[in-house]
Amino acid sequence: MSEVRPQRWVLTWAGLLSWAAIGLPFFLIWRDQLRSRPGAFLVASAVAYALFGIAYILATTHSRFSQGFGRRLFLLAVETVSALVMVYSLRTGFEGIFLVIVAAQLVYCMPIRVALLWAGLQSAALAAIFLNGNVSVGGVVYILAYVGFQSFALYTGYVAERESRQRIELARLNAELRSTQELLGESSRLAERTRISRDLHDVLGHHLTALSLALEVASHRTEGPGRDDVERARSLTRLLLADVRGVVSQFRENDSIDLVPALRALAEGIVSPAIRIEIGPDVRIANPAVAEALLRIAQEAVTNAVKHSKAPTLSLSLATSNGEIVFSARDDGLGAARPPRGHGLQGIGERVAEHQGRMLIDTKPGGGFGLEIRIPQPSEGTG
Repeated sequence: MSEVRPQRWVLTWAGLLSWAAIGLPFFLIWRDQLRSRPGAFLVASAVAYALFGIAYILATTHSRFSQGFGRRLFLLAVETVSALVMVYSLRTGFEGIFLVIVAAQLVYCMPIRVALLWAGLQSAALAAIFLNGNVSVGGVVYILAYVGFQSFALYTGYVAERESRQRIELARLNAELRSTQELLGESSRLAERTRISRDLHDVLGHHLTALSLALEVASHRTEGPGRDDVERARSLTRLLLADVRGVVSQFRENDSIDLVPALRALAEGIVSPAIRIEIGPDVRIANPAVAEALLRIAQEAVTNAVKHSKAPTLSLSLATSNGEIVFSARDDGLGAARPPRGHGLQGIGERVAEHQGRMLIDTKPGGGFGLEIRIPQPSEGTG
């Protein structure tokens, strides 16, 4: 699933339709002005029109050419300059629509204050080019109209973007809550299994052992037909004791936490990015504290992908290797030149250090963000 949000697809198609629709009157104007206007003006307007469409498509469809804040600003600048070139070359009165299209994109790329400044500067440039020192009522009305259209586009985009962010944040928090509930349920089941196995071993097992010893003593003191009955009772006691020990052993073998339900609950609640989960068949986590740490690390990886990386997909995997539990998370988002210094990674590092583990980070601009956690697995019979 693409990381482009639904209202951004609406923005993309609305802008493309506007760009294409204005192309028809532009073509007619170019045809009518072939003899009256210098060819350079018409060529410049045609090139600007094409550049605007290309930059707009790259910016709004989030291709790899628009990955990174600097590239997005460059594409927006290309759109703005192209629109102003068309204003200067044609002066038909339609060109201001392109600046409205630019204004609608600003809030998705920058803070609202910077977006207002950008819109203000391109409106000032529009006034300077269109009026060209000749202030008239019609010209002023034209400028004010497009300032109003840009303000409306900015406000509409700002409200839609804020609502989208709040909805995504709510979905993320709900997914974290569901995954935590799954882990708590799994921890409770593990604690109950442990308690039952301990009670079977310590209470029933000891009583059966004592009963078996008592029957053995009784078999030595009993003669005749009664001894056969004692021996049968003793055999049944040994058989029952073996069954109890088998049940206890089975409980002990399954004495681990399954993180799959918690991770799936986390993934199902996130709309974007699409989360892929891969868990090895031999993964056993006996320590609830380790399971909780791994779940919190997974939640932080999802938070980073949702809020910062703008990644279409995020892969989470859990496996065992060389006596270690290996958790890895990798997205295909923006990446960074160096690992970010934030509370999220700091918290992950603290959790890993608490369990004597290691943390490896792999990221580069445009290459996504990768995180690998290795935590020693307790040897059999310890703890």
